[in-house]
Amino acid sequence: VVDRLTADPTPTVTSSRDPAFNDESDDDAIRIEIEDISSRLNPNWVQRTFLERSSLSALGIIASMPNLVQEWRFERWFTGLSDPRLVELFSLDTVESLLSTHSYANVNTTGEIALERLYAEITGDEGAASIFRNRVQQSLQEQRMITGEELPLVLSPYSDEMSVYVTTEPQVNVNLAPDELVRAIVEYPPFEVPNASAIASNLLALRDARDVERGELRDIVGAEEGSRLYEYLGSISWFVRVTVDSGEATFRAIVARRPQAMREDDTYRIISWVRLVGDESE
Repeated sequence: VVDRLTADPTPTVTSSRDPAFNDESDDDAIRIEIEDISSRLNPNWVQRTFLERSSLSALGIIASMPNLVQEWRFERWFTGLSDPRLVELFSLDTVESLLSTHSYANVNTTGEIALERLYAEITGDEGAASIFRNRVQQSLQEQRMITGEELPLVLSPYSDEMSVYVTTEPQVNVNLAPDELVRAIVEYPPFEVPNASAIASNLLALRDARDVERGELRDIVGAEEGSRLYEYLGSISWFVRVTVDSGEATFRAIVARRPQAMREDDTYRIISWVRLVGDESE
């Protein structure tokens, strides 16, 4: 499976949808399905203000949903969509179609409290975690994005450990994300996209016709060069679910693209693997 995802890496770079998404096995007896599972809203990382002010606020079933998301993830991370707390906050349809706990934390779009807690848990150094949070807060106060080049310094002294989890790459592949999420990002009031509703419709129509590359999003959307919108929307899928059905057995794996890998030399790792038996797994 990994060989199929990494074979001929050049198309992976130039195509917003990985070639494997449209790939077909040469063996008619083997069926392979690959699904993007990271171009969703991650309840562990989403900022409270985005839940409050974006069009997705209507998806919460209780008025205090944004505060509870922040409070509950501080107590314990949402470890999967089967977490019963999620259906107390969102409708079941929303949980199944718009949420995912498989994504890296973009340092420019993730809640600063969540970033500090993640740093402390990974490194065991609460003092360094507090300093890290201060660096993130400073960038927010200065209304600027932390770049990939400066991220190692922002994550220091544990940049090697933390770069596995925290990145400056956009979480959402604009070509594969749910329509509602693309609209919510483009129409998010703080981004001040001119004619946002029409732009979102045009973007969704364009992606149905062809892949949209990250480099052309600025011309299509029209937001300011330094807009945080471009920290949300990109053209790379970071986590995919791969299902292989041989007719005799079905196997399912979650495969992650490494966040800091150079795009011309993408690498992947399998983070979970199961053999399915009917609706069960072993």
